[in-house]
Amino acid sequence: MACLLHRFRYVLGKAINVFMQKAFSAGLAAAVAIALVLAPALGAPAAGPVVLDPNFLTNDAAANAANNSGQFFLQNWKPTGYASNSKADSGQFDNGNAAGQSVVGFLSGVSSLSQVVQGFVAGRTYRVSVGADARATVNTKPTFQISADNVQVYGPTLLNPVDPVGTFSTAFTAIQSDTFVAANTFVTIKFANAAGSDANASTLLSAVSLSQVPEPISLGILGIGLLGVGVARWRGGVTARLGA
Repeated sequence: MACLLHRFRYVLGKAINVFMQKAFSAGLAAAVAIALVLAPALGAPAAGPVVLDPNFLTNDAAANAANNSGQFFLQNWKPTGYASNSKADSGQFDNGNAAGQSVVGFLSGVSSLSQVVQGFVAGRTYRVSVGADARATVNTKPTFQISADNVQVYGPTLLNPVDPVGTFSTAFTAIQSDTFVAANTFVTIKFANAAGSDANASTLLSAVSLSQVPEPISLGILGIGLLGVGVARWRGGVTARLGA
């Protein structure tokens, strides 16, 4: 009798093991397939928005000729106050190392440079990155801030010059904004010296970029994998007990 009981438990355990394995494999495969189908639409980063002239290199010849303004106006960037690049004012490029760039954008006093950037996906989350530095001047520091569609996403923050003696040896500070959600396919990105900045305080800018923040769907796919591992371990434990 004991032998028959042991045999019955063994056969039952094997049957449960096969059933659980097939059910789990089919269910997990279906869940993963659904997640992978949805990922491109819900969570995978698409081709992101592209900032035009991210290093502030190109002056707008037509606008400058029309306004008799030397090299002040830049292509793709809209200025307020005294804001341009170091072609327009070579004295602005005297501090820090902008990753090998010999031209930088600058904001002097209360001023801004902005661009309407295309290529966003409405409802997705993004972040602005920029290399920034304060120009070496006497007892003045700019109060720098970044906004997306007039919503502040960084600062206002006092910037310290990284090369007080203008040796070009220290890299620009890599700044990342807080995240923001795009309301449309285009967003106005603005870099500014905030109100109250001294007229002699200048922010130097280079290497602007935008990145999309991954959506929670990627975490969901990871969760499915962890769930699969947990169920597999539980199944193995049940089978071992029934087959004992």
